[in-house]
Amino acid sequence: MSPAHARPIALRWCNAGLGLAIAWVMLLNCGYVGSATHAAPQDKRHQAAQDRPQDEPVADHRLHRELYVPIEHLDALLISGDQRVYLEREEFDRLLMQRQVESESPPIDSAVLAANYSMRISGDRAFIDGELTIANWQTQPTLVPLELSNVGLLSANVDGGPARLTRDQHGRTLLMIEGEGTHRCHLNLVTSVQVDAARQTLQFQLPRPPACQLEVVVPGDVEVTQGADVVERVVDTRSNTTRFQWILRTGPMSVTMSLNNKRLQDSSITLARSVLVSELRRGGERLHATTSLHIVHGAVNEFRAGLDENVEVHQVDADRPHQWQVVRGESGPVLVVRFPTPVTDLVVLRCVLDVHRGADSQWQFPRFAPMDTIGASAVAGVLLEQGLRLSGIDGELVMPIDGRILVDALPQTLQSAQTVGADPLVPVAAFVVPASSRYTIAAHLDAPPAELHVASTAMFTVSEQQIQQTAVMAITPLHQRVYHVDLQFPVGWDIETVRDAQGEPLQFDTRNEDDRVRAHVTLARAVQSGETSTIHLTARIVPDDWIGDWQSQTVEIRPVEVVGATDHIGAIEILPAGDLEARVVQSEELIVLSSAEKQEAGLSTDDAGAAFQFWEPSWSATLEVQKFAPRKVARTLNFVDLQPDSMRAHAELIFLIERAATSELVFSLPESTPTEISITALA
Repeated sequence: MSPAHARPIALRWCNAGLGLAIAWVMLLNCGYVGSATHAAPQDKRHQAAQDRPQDEPVADHRLHRELYVPIEHLDALLISGDQRVYLEREEFDRLLMQRQVESESPPIDSAVLAANYSMRISGDRAFIDGELTIANWQTQPTLVPLELSNVGLLSANVDGGPARLTRDQHGRTLLMIEGEGTHRCHLNLVTSVQVDAARQTLQFQLPRPPACQLEVVVPGDVEVTQGADVVERVVDTRSNTTRFQWILRTGPMSVTMSLNNKRLQDSSITLARSVLVSELRRGGERLHATTSLHIVHGAVNEFRAGLDENVEVHQVDADRPHQWQVVRGESGPVLVVRFPTPVTDLVVLRCVLDVHRGADSQWQFPRFAPMDTIGASAVAGVLLEQGLRLSGIDGELVMPIDGRILVDALPQTLQSAQTVGADPLVPVAAFVVPASSRYTIAAHLDAPPAELHVASTAMFTVSEQQIQQTAVMAITPLHQRVYHVDLQFPVGWDIETVRDAQGEPLQFDTRNEDDRVRAHVTLARAVQSGETSTIHLTARIVPDDWIGDWQSQTVEIRPVEVVGATDHIGAIEILPAGDLEARVVQSEELIVLSSAEKQEAGLSTDDAGAAFQFWEPSWSATLEVQKFAPRKVARTLNFVDLQPDSMRAHAELIFLIERAATSELVFSLPESTPTEISITALA
């Protein structure tokens, strides 16, 4: 049958889970479909397209396929699925065009694309300015929902004109947008801030688009304790405000912050009780301050104390999280300790301050004056290192008490410092300081001069390659702490190693100074007054013309000096090595030691070495170094092999070398010896 007799039938079926699928089938009233049958439907579709009016939309056949099935096989399609409806061709084309139009329309009518919020907190109110960017994809008016909660609307405008707002049945705020495109909406909002004795809380909800920014400005120096993700926090001391960058969350937010410092101070009542102990040592002075803050009323989130100009804060500890810094106040430096959560109960602070004293012998008790309190009293005491003397102690606005009570009331920071092997401290004075920050305690401080005692032993090993010095130095400071020592070597000496008593290497650096080599050695730890630290060092020198052929040379050796040493005593030993003989031909400030005295001084028991003792570090010794001449005895064995046309000789020379080593052997050969000979040496 020709395609002209084909009967068009459209089928539509819906399968659950696969959505809506549309296909139409051209059924034929014949049992045979030839090759001409396949070409006719294509011509028919072109003819149908030409017969349509020009304004009628044409379906995009690339989105579906048309199948032609014989009419007798229609039951195979009808029974293979459910939810199928028979359609005429005209209805099928109409539904297909409607689906294409629906797929081209946007999934939503409008959306908030971006938002920029600025919040300013003033008293118990928070004022919010919001700039929203809204996109509308419909030409007709559209209602845009705004997720606002716990805020009051002061004003709103869209594109410079008044905004039209309403609410739906759920209480949501709806903003009417007219016209397709991008629109700007400006909102002025306000919300309440709940303030109690120690914190301030605000609750709100704002529209949260994908691109969003929230800046918050709060009076005073405050912290966010919970409820907000802080990106940035900046404290502006000039305007006395804190500026935050928050990440706006989706849904309602409840943010808790600490109170403004000034507001807390004005509404709180605080008492301060302090124990101030000045630790006076030869190496410096430290003030140990233990302060108990009693919050009688309200809450505080910071503690302030006035300091002297020559004071540097070394350590601040507390029984709760805190941060501290030193700022510049009207009357000098001020220590500020901040707590992230306002404090309403007892707080104990332990501070350690380094006091930088000048060369003046006049001493004055360092100032540590708590601020923002209705009362601040203290007990002030002085602990003196043994060997120091404090005379003429006098105080104003203080009452003297028995200084021995400080032994049972030492601050924890001072007790921990005492365990490091420091010199013992003696309590010399104590005072009760009433509620006044203008008290003074002064005295005259006498300190004995610092001393540095050195005892050393040195061994000089003289060999054909070099002169090596191995020294052990015992350094004992008095009336001072020693952190490093400076050693001076005669020019030409090369320092190889510097180690402590446990054999651990010590850090050192060297530099040349005129006719000296100076080595700056850093000790493993500070050496307290009366302690002894041991240094082991090795150095070497190669005198001029030392490497070569010589029989006798003269060389001078001098000591290693410790810069700043009060006295330097010790012993030296000169030990030749190999085939050398070293003899002291001239010496200054040296005393010869016997074998027994060498053993007492910790030197070697080798009789070949000469040992000396010195009492001043200015000794010197001139050595005459000679090489022993070797004694050589030789025997000769000759073997001759005679041939008719040649002669072959084999000779063995046996040398016996005594007294000293030699680096060469000399022998002679007849003048008739051929030039091609072989010589082999066997040691």
